[in-house]
Amino acid sequence: TYEIEISDLNYSEDIDAYVVGIGAGVDFGPAYLKAGFHTGENFGNYGQWNQAAGYFGTGYFWDKAIPYESGVVDSDGMGYLAVLGFKANDMLTFEAGYGHEETELDEYDYEAEIEQYYLNATINFTKGFFMVPEIGMIEYEEKGETEEPEIFYVGAKWQINF
Repeated sequence: TYEIEISDLNYSEDIDAYVVGIGAGVDFGPAYLKAGFHTGENFGNYGQWNQAAGYFGTGYFWDKAIPYESGVVDSDGMGYLAVLGFKANDMLTFEAGYGHEETELDEYDYEAEIEQYYLNATINFTKGFFMVPEIGMIEYEEKGETEEPEIFYVGAKWQINF
């Protein structure tokens, strides 16, 4: 909790911010399952950007408590994820995942959600050298919007650990 003061407007208000999360994973031989959940208020005050919150036209992210003409806009958010993987051998691991995040701006009656699905494989060429090709879909939904943007992506990451 901290206080915002705007001396030009003779205005001050206390801001609350928190993030709470939990995650767990379990192995079933070569298969694994991981899951996580988080919730909070004004995530941006901790440097946590809520993708579903979008961007506010005045230069502030919506996931922070921001001052506006009649007070402070607080954002509430929550998200969860699940990952299922299978290690075929020391060279190849397959993984599929799903994530969901949503946010709400109290003063603006604004709600937004984002979902992401992906499939990838980790290919270990040698110790410390691997590649991760991935395909996925990101879907956005805003309250009151008629068009829901979708992003399909294909990519790969190469990494060498020295």
